[in-house]
Amino acid sequence: MSLNVNDNRPYVPAAVMVKVQDGGRSRSEHKWSDVAWDTLVPLRTNPLLRTLREGEFLELVATARQARFKEAEVVSREGTSVEHVLFIVGGRAKAEVSSRDGAPSKAVVNILKPGDAIGLLSMVDGAPHSATVVALEEMNTLAVPIDTMQHYLLAHGQWYLVLAEIAVAQLRTSTDWLQALI
Repeated sequence: MSLNVNDNRPYVPAAVMVKVQDGGRSRSEHKWSDVAWDTLVPLRTNPLLRTLREGEFLELVATARQARFKEAEVVSREGTSVEHVLFIVGGRAKAEVSSRDGAPSKAVVNILKPGDAIGLLSMVDGAPHSATVVALEEMNTLAVPIDTMQHYLLAHGQWYLVLAEIAVAQLRTSTDWLQALI
């Protein structure tokens, strides 16, 4: 799913940079939107974002746009390109994969919660979404452009290790789900 300003979806910048006069000197600081404060706690539980110093974290979040999804709304579709990494700050979603043989069957491979991200592994390989994600309830996310995330990936080498740990955890979760089906 492509996120852009022409969508009917409500977008609210999470934060903006403003100039503040401080004793005759001008400095930049983040001014948060009213809803943004509630987003900080779940975002800090994300394994990648936990590695950032506060200033880096605030700079990254300032590039995000808020995207809200209704219950049962498709958040991302399997096989489509990843343009944004979506960090879940409220609500839950299910990740499901379709049968490769074209049959109408689907398997749920993960339940996503606040602090989880959608599209994260595409930062490394540029691959499309590997699953369709559907909101299980009203869901609030922060959408960070994939190129911004890739810039942070290059600047923070430790992210590769964290991404490997996330990929392994997702593989184990998927294996657990599939074993439950057998």
